[in-house]
Amino acid sequence: MGTRFGDVDRILNIALTRAMQEMGQAVFIKSQAYCPVQSGELRDSGKYTKIPGGFKIRYTKAYAARREFGIEAGRVIKVRRHRVGGFVGPMGRRVAGAMRGPYTYQTSGERGSHYLQRAVDEEAAGFGKRLARHLRMLTRK
Repeated sequence: MGTRFGDVDRILNIALTRAMQEMGQAVFIKSQAYCPVQSGELRDSGKYTKIPGGFKIRYTKAYAARREFGIEAGRVIKVRRHRVGGFVGPMGRRVAGAMRGPYTYQTSGERGSHYLQRAVDEEAAGFGKRLARHLRMLTRK
């Protein structure tokens, strides 16, 4: 049996974790809604994971950070050798297509959409209410 302060500490940690994970789900849902969509691959690459004490949101596409934060004008981008065009035929073999690259180009600048940051900013304001609700739920007798 723990001391009274030990119980308070345990209850506070549980409430904090639950409130953080609840906020994480809300942030993930909003970031999915704000995510810029051309083909849907960036949005579909988003993953929400519960971790001890909180959550982790990750967008796994290579260009996710560029879409979130943007890129300054004049930056040099290196493109590796890659295949363009063609298709996979009925026997599983690649038909046609061509190889392109490697090459570099300078960016003209691109503003970030801040899809994840906007979601965090909107949900962080209500964190105190979430925490208070979880504390009330845990301390009811």
